[in-house]
Amino acid sequence: MFLAQSWLVIQGELAFIGQVGLGLAGLSLAQLVADFGGTFILSRQAARGRGDGYFASANIVRVIVGLLAAGILLAVALYAGGPIEKAVIVGGTAAICFWSVNLVGMLDGLGRSSISGPISGLSWLFASIGLFLHDESRPVESGVLIGALFSVGAAFTVCWQYIIAYRSGRRVISARPNLAEMREFAREGGYYSLANAPGQFYGRGLILISTIFLGADITGAVVYARNLVMVATQGITFIRRVEFPALARRLSCDTLDVRSMLRLQWWSICGSVVYLAFVLLALPFIPTFVSDSSADAIPVALLCLSLPIPIWALSSSFQQAFLAVGDTRIYALVGNIGLVIATSVILGTIGVVGVYALMAGELVTYMCQAGMYYWCYRKMLPAREIGPKVA
Repeated sequence: MFLAQSWLVIQGELAFIGQVGLGLAGLSLAQLVADFGGTFILSRQAARGRGDGYFASANIVRVIVGLLAAGILLAVALYAGGPIEKAVIVGGTAAICFWSVNLVGMLDGLGRSSISGPISGLSWLFASIGLFLHDESRPVESGVLIGALFSVGAAFTVCWQYIIAYRSGRRVISARPNLAEMREFAREGGYYSLANAPGQFYGRGLILISTIFLGADITGAVVYARNLVMVATQGITFIRRVEFPALARRLSCDTLDVRSMLRLQWWSICGSVVYLAFVLLALPFIPTFVSDSSADAIPVALLCLSLPIPIWALSSSFQQAFLAVGDTRIYALVGNIGLVIATSVILGTIGVVGVYALMAGELVTYMCQAGMYYWCYRKMLPAREIGPKVA
């Protein structure tokens, strides 16, 4: 995706990148809604040895949620979307349904992240092929093709996950769902989504806010920079997925102080610092690789979206700890407070400082979230004396 967008940047197609980015953002948001917290919830349950019936029950719930998410997104796109955004979403709606039965969380909990992780980005890889095939004279058809390829990538990914699960001795497809387990997953997934979905709306909403206040070219630069940042955050998130099962097992039987909890997630935190250092070193060289119209916009957008990453990594370390113990209520509360803070800061400052408002909003939000999570985690420690403390 990065290479494809870089090629379009060189061609001076920043506006098209912004329009396609908004459509793909809507599709990936709907996929996250359809997942219904499965990436973390199913990982924790698999690490604790839950049977296949639980995962089959979770899939029933997620299919229902996925169909609703796909219908709502399609209706919004047809009613209010631009022609290219609408085309991408129409072409990619099937990806939402495919992703509602993904096994990412279960495979992570079974320790199969090294096998399943590399294929999780196939949707974006296939969509990037569509970007390379973009025809300036037929932008709507190009949008449909990009969305359709996004769906094909999701289908390949999910099929491969089931093959991995089958080879690992898991029979999710043939397992019998259970109404009690469906209710259990629906309740926990609902709490998770209450916190996660608004934050994801905010992340995609940045593109919409940028379109309204900053114009198409700046929005294209923000989308391009955001995808660069996503490469880093997805890498950090993959490390987090590897760290999560061990964190869940430790917190299920031990009371970890803050230092010990962060030590279990040390590699992902270090990864965020290394990424920021790389960006700061690379910024002066970016204008030599892009067209004159975007030479200034892209480095500024990349700086604004990259500086908050280490604070995000620290805040999300506490998020993982609460998800590991199944306390999705704290996750929901802190997440929604952060959403209100971020939106208020950005809308209150974007008219004055422009694109720098994105950096201000995210920095303030992640710092506030980290502080709230820290306070809640310290309050949680005395209530969880379930084993010897680990220094």
